Amino acid sequence: MDFSFILFFIVLAIVGVALSIYFERQRTKKLEAIAADLNLEFYKNGNGQVMGLVHDFQLFSRGRNRRVRNLIQGQVEEAFVAIFDYLYTTGSGKNSHTHSQTVILLRSDRLQMPKFSLYPENLFHKMGDFLGYHDIDFTSYPEFSSRYLLRGEDEASIRKAFHSEAIAFYEDSRGLCTEASDSRLIFYRASAKVPLEEMHSFLSVGMKVLRLFAKF
Repeated sequence: MDFSFILFFIVLAIVGVALSIYFERQRTKKLEAIAADLNLEFYKNGNGQVMGLVHDFQLFSRGRNRRVRNLIQGQVEEAFVAIFDYLYTTGSGKNSHTHSQTVILLRSDRLQMPKFSLYPENLFHKMGDFLGYHDIDFTSYPEFSSRYLLRGEDEASIRKAFHSEAIAFYEDSRGLCTEASDSRLIFYRASAKVPLEEMHSFLSVGMKVLRLFAKF
């Protein structure tokens, strides 16, 4: 095999890694500026507090090498808010994959939520429902029920929490993953980081979700 061909791919891999590091550093720098603009705290590598608040949610039980990056946190209106990039790894060797998404955590006494998880529904979820894994559906809202997999033990309380306004929000906001328990709620898009220019609107959506479920 031509050595120059091998060398080309080695150089290409090194350039790819260098660019990834550069863009991540730029993201961190700009998120720190966004935190200052919002008068919130910023922790480049997290601070240990957030993982203690979310460890019982399904997202944070997946994979290994779980870590928080670019944490923005503080009080917004009547809620404690944390926005952060969350990473974890699945698989091994050549099949390993690092998942990364921006998560928002809301904690407020105004939230008294039943424990539930809500994810965009796919074919595997539908097969699971066929095998007996229960999906809470709403006959009056077939569009919502066809798009999302909603699970939790206290079905009556979950149905009460998902009033018409909450369901309408999720029908208009495709792809959101949400988990809640007691005074805590998280949401994110699976394996998707929020672009820097959308960070303020992401926070606004978070506050809207808080107000929707605070009615529960």
